[in-house]
Amino acid sequence: MKYYIKRTVFTIAEALVLTFLLFLFFRNYNPVYLFVFVLILLLFLRWLFHKLILWKVLHFSIHRIDKMTGQEFEEFLKIHFEHMGFLAKTTKTSNDYGADLILQKKNLTIAVQAKRYQANIGVKAVQEVIGSMAYYQAQKGLVVTNSTFTRNAEALALANNVILWDRDVLVRLLSGEPMTGYINELLEPPEKLLRNY
Repeated sequence: MKYYIKRTVFTIAEALVLTFLLFLFFRNYNPVYLFVFVLILLLFLRWLFHKLILWKVLHFSIHRIDKMTGQEFEEFLKIHFEHMGFLAKTTKTSNDYGADLILQKKNLTIAVQAKRYQANIGVKAVQEVIGSMAYYQAQKGLVVTNSTFTRNAEALALANNVILWDRDVLVRLLSGEPMTGYINELLEPPEKLLRNY
């Protein structure tokens, strides 16, 4: 983290020095050049700000997630899935047919139910995502929670191509550990997933 902050400060300092030098160079020239330069600089700073925000979101703690609202948790997951290479869309906040996010990658559609709760997650969340799989024509379902799942929820998920990510998986995601196994499980064909169990 310290390296990233130092590198960011260094990049900002580089941008400011470059701005000053170019300003000295362009001040006696056409104002259009100066305008173009300022525009490029603003776009660069916007990109840098976006990278800083992305880094901050990707390094939240589990305790911060515990304090999020449901909608904030959905946005947080959307950013993480996009970072993993998925095309992620949030659904409407009401009448979402049981899915909070729709993921797409490699001709595979995944319906995601995000549950930020303190209590264990039961079969209702799994049933909701199963229903959304038909509506959104998803081949798989995923329920992500900052809590844990009941045994009944696990059994229902197993029988219906629904993958469960509990608090332990979320902590692993936040720690920056490789998520290759979890992503591969999401991308496996549904038939292969059932054969593995």
